[in-house]
Amino acid sequence: MRKLILILLVCFIYPFYIIERCTLFDKRSGNTLITPECKVDYEKNRLWSIDTVIFITADRDTLYGRGFEGTVDLKEWKILK
Repeated sequence: MRKLILILLVCFIYPFYIIERCTLFDKRSGNTLITPECKVDYEKNRLWSIDTVIFITADRDTLYGRGFEGTVDLKEWKILK
């Protein structure tokens, strides 16, 4: 019972998923995101990372940076640094 309460408490405090070794490809937009760790909030349709990122656009441009914010479908995105 205590374990269930702890899990519910953690899910309430952190309503998003943490994905390690994150590689996301969206077939519709053609964009790809590669980063060591990202956080995904499906309720808000948002995705973000504070780690280094490699972003490959549908036109095959490869962008490097640190920090990322965008939508889960990778149609709207921003590299922070």
